[in-house]
Amino acid sequence: MGTLPLEQVDDLATDRIQRNVQRKFEQDSRSDGGFNGCLGGAQESLGNNSFKVPHSLGRPPKGFVITAQATSGSLKATMANPTGTDVTITWSAAPGTFSIFLY
Repeated sequence: MGTLPLEQVDDLATDRIQRNVQRKFEQDSRSDGGFNGCLGGAQESLGNNSFKVPHSLGRPPKGFVITAQATSGSLKATMANPTGTDVTITWSAAPGTFSIFLY
């Protein structure tokens, strides 16, 4: 997978985050001979800001990236119970509609 494009920023903290994410993707890519991912499907609310998200990876995901959320605030999301068909995403507050990329 080459390298991820990085934004040129003057903020050291943001630059470090970008490089840490890039390093993690490169490590994951090398560890199993390839890199694949998919967008999560239609979410099913489980209550308490938790959602079951189906996916088509065919294996438990290693992680996720939030690609969109309806709220404008900064929310924390955690992944739990990953299986070969779905995953539970729990948010720190109500996210509204959201999209995630699972890898």
